[in-house]
This record gives sequence, structure tokens and C-alpha cells, in this order.
Amino acid sequence: MTLRVKMTETRNAGSGSFHVSGQEYDIEYATARLYLHHDWATYVSGEIVPNAGVPVLASTNLTGKITATAGGVEIPLAQVHPAYFCHLNAATLTADDGTWYDASGAGNNASRGANLSIAQMAAVGGYATVVAPVTGTLDSVLHLPSLNFDFNAGEALLIYWRGKMAAPAAQVNLMGDSESNFRNGFKLRIATSGKVDLAMYSATGPTNLFGPAGTANLADGAAHDFAVLIDGSAKTLNRWEDGVLVGTTAAFGASGCDTTNTNDFMLGAGYKVPTNATGIAASTRCMAMLRWGAAWTKPTAAQVTTAVQRLRSNPSRLLTASDL
Repeated sequence: MTLRVKMTETRNAGSGSFHVSGQEYDIEYATARLYLHHDWATYVSGEIVPNAGVPVLASTNLTGKITATAGGVEIPLAQVHPAYFCHLNAATLTADDGTWYDASGAGNNASRGANLSIAQMAAVGGYATVVAPVTGTLDSVLHLPSLNFDFNAGEALLIYWRGKMAAPAAQVNLMGDSESNFRNGFKLRIATSGKVDLAMYSATGPTNLFGPAGTANLADGAAHDFAVLIDGSAKTLNRWEDGVLVGTTAAFGASGCDTTNTNDFMLGAGYKVPTNATGIAASTRCMAMLRWGAAWTKPTAAQVTTAVQRLRSNPSRLLTASDL
């Protein structure tokens, strides 16, 4: 059976020819299945026999349209996931890039603080590097647009980070949009043990929330990754370290926590510098953030585990609707 697809990557078509990224081709069924499974192409037209099976992409309908539903909107399963806030991939950085561009299409680029030079950001090959900020004087971190995550409304947020850093002399913040209960928001912080944990703050109450301490030293100078899934609907917190689910906290924030704000989201600090913040020198290979609306179907821990392992093996790969 022949399907028509549009290539998202150039792949070898055999006999010395190639299917070129951005071009459309009629491709026989087995090849199309392989291409769609690996997100090397997107579906254009042609019938896929129901129950014939498209690995990972789940079942298909009678017209062969490969779709899922997110927030009531039907989207192709091979499409970039609509929950993306950003996907920052350091493999795309060059030595003269002044901005770290969001690969997800959401447009949430990371911009340099006033005291972070292009050379400093590109100092470690294959990574985007920030310099530990000096409170009140040195804005040497990366700024993203406001995330404005709404935990109380029932939104869910997935953050995946892969990079390397050294353990700090005192607890510091790696990323976030609030450094204390004076401001709504949250932060992910690094202890002197190199373990990562989550703190969420509400300036007006009713409570602040603190996740459990991490289980492993992720700040030993080697490459590591972690992920958190904060679900304001299910009131759960799931945590992954180096591709493995290490903890699930039930009844997390049952009393609520107002995390909404208009602050920049920081990488390298927990709040905008130089106002009042502690941060860390860190080199980031990839940071992916996805936010699900209150009415959207949220991903399961098992789905996120698979997605995290895919990002771990290939940080350049954008997550799709078939992943989560």
C-alpha cells in the first residue's frame, strides 16, 4: 500500500537516492510505517488499514488519518506535541549565537542576561553554559519568557533537563521563577549533596510546597538528567533521575498553591537577577518544558518514563503526540 508523507529528516532511500527533508513522496506502506514511527516524516495522505498496526502511533481510523486529541483539538500524532513551552537543544548552538532558540516552534527562546557573554555561553562544546550569578550585581544566566504555570487551575508541567554542574558550597537554585514565598512560582534547587528538589511558593497562601529530596548526586561534574512532572489536577509529583522514575508523591498540594506570575523563567537562578537570587554555574545539553491545560488529558508516569528515556538518548528529538 502506498502512502504520501512529507519528510522531516533526510533519509537514505536506497540505490544511492535520498528522501529529502521538506519534500513529499509516495512511499510504500512498510517504509511509511517506519518513517512515521521514528518521526522522520509526517503523514500527508493515503489509507492505512485499520488494525494493521503503526508501532507507537497506536491505532488508526478508517480514513488512515493518524490523530490524537489534545485539549479538544485533533492533531496528527507525528506532529510536535502541542503542550510544548520550549525545547532548547544545545546541539543547535554555534559559537556566535547570542540567543538559544526554541526548537519546538513555541517561540520561547532563551536570551542571555546582561553579564553573560556569547563566548561564556558557548564555552563548553555541545552545551549552553551559564555563570553563577552574583546577587545584586551579576546577571549571568539565561532568561525565558514567563511560564505562568497555574497549579491551582489543574495544569500539569513536565520539565526535562540534561547537563552537568559541580556541587555547590551551599544550596542554590538551578531554574525557576520564584526564589521564596514573597513571590508566586517555583524553583528547582541543588543541595550541597548534588541532589535536586522542588520548591513551590504562593505569596498569598494557603501554603508553600516542597518536594522530596532527590536520590542521587546529579552535580558531580558529569552529564546527568532529571525530570519532574507536576500535576495540579491529580495533585501528584513524579520525579526521574538519569532516565529512571525515582519517586511519586501523592496528595501533593492538596490545599493548593498559587504559582501564577508574570516573571521571567530563569535557567541558572531561581528568580531574575540581579534582584535577589542564588544560582549555579551549569552547562545544559537540553531543556524541554511542556505544559498541559487544565482540561487536557495528562500523561501517565509510564508515558513520561518512555519520553524521558528518548530525550536521554537523543536530546535533539522533539516529543510528539504519540509520545505523551
